[in-house]
Amino acid sequence: MIALVGAASAFVESTLAQIYKVRDGDTFRGGPAYYMEKALGQRWMGILFAVLITMCFGLVFTSVQANTISLAFNEAYGVPQIVLGLVLTTLTGLVIFGGIKRIARVAEIVVPLLAIPYVLMAVYIIAVNFTQIPNVLFLIVSDAFGLRPALGGGFGAALLIGVQRGLFSNEAGMGSAPNAAATANVSHPVKQGLVQSLGVFVDTLVICSATAFIILFSGIYESGEANGIALTQQALSSQIGGWASAFIAFAVFTFAGSSIIANYYYGETNIEFISGDSRYIFYFRIAVMALVLFGSLAGIELVWLLADLFMGSMALVNLAAISILAPIAIKALNDYTRQRKRGENPTFHASNIPGLKNAEVWGTEERKVK
Repeated sequence: MIALVGAASAFVESTLAQIYKVRDGDTFRGGPAYYMEKALGQRWMGILFAVLITMCFGLVFTSVQANTISLAFNEAYGVPQIVLGLVLTTLTGLVIFGGIKRIARVAEIVVPLLAIPYVLMAVYIIAVNFTQIPNVLFLIVSDAFGLRPALGGGFGAALLIGVQRGLFSNEAGMGSAPNAAATANVSHPVKQGLVQSLGVFVDTLVICSATAFIILFSGIYESGEANGIALTQQALSSQIGGWASAFIAFAVFTFAGSSIIANYYYGETNIEFISGDSRYIFYFRIAVMALVLFGSLAGIELVWLLADLFMGSMALVNLAAISILAPIAIKALNDYTRQRKRGENPTFHASNIPGLKNAEVWGTEERKVK
């Protein structure tokens, strides 16, 4: 359900981020803070959001990712969390002090490195256990909506955890992804909005469901001894061999490590929205490194509690904004659709939407069509 609803909110917020982005040298910056100021005329709201996303993604979610990496290597190799924490903190410092261009290059290389093998393994395991899929689906639905969980309060818990983890996986509606979406150089804002919608379906409906199937196929969850990333490692190992635990450790290092880099960028771009003083960026980088170390050592319950608190606060502010501004995104979609029906490669100009203001990038300047 979160994937279905999230695809719509992801489209709206990312399209708005494209419409109201600003130039940053040869690239662009943008996101909720920018469309709150430019479209709503509420700079205070943009500053509030900028503070929340900097705290949530730049610091708290960074702790979550560091925690996941340290637990994965501890499960696979018995590496002490303090050792992993120090190594991860050092690597993070080397990357974030290298500047945004280096950050982009690092993320570009590491993300695909282990993502494709994980997807292939998931497809293989689901194919081998194909006959169990009906039972697994019945288990999911019956445990979420059956009489026993209803009597025990499990129905509410299933919805709560489903919403929390669904949002964490796709970030739809929270206002984080639009910061990245705004940097894309496209000929029409709707193109990026559609890409972000597709991303929600892939990471939540496909990847997360595949991981859930692997865990349920294994039966490891019934013991209740493993949690978090350790549960996934044990489940995968039971399906394809003990080496899978080590693979997951390196895959998590890739995925979560690149997420730390992306989270840092979200924080930096929003700090620059608040103030252009470079000192604040320096202080933020030091704080990020400190939170990486903290997350590597903290208990999993604590970091997730902090993540849920800030995630909800951030989403409320952004959802309020996109609820008001959704008609602009819909008008942009209609403009895109009209051009597609004429067989054209859609291009956007501020005048395409009567009354549209402060869309400075889409003004009179000519744009490269992509």
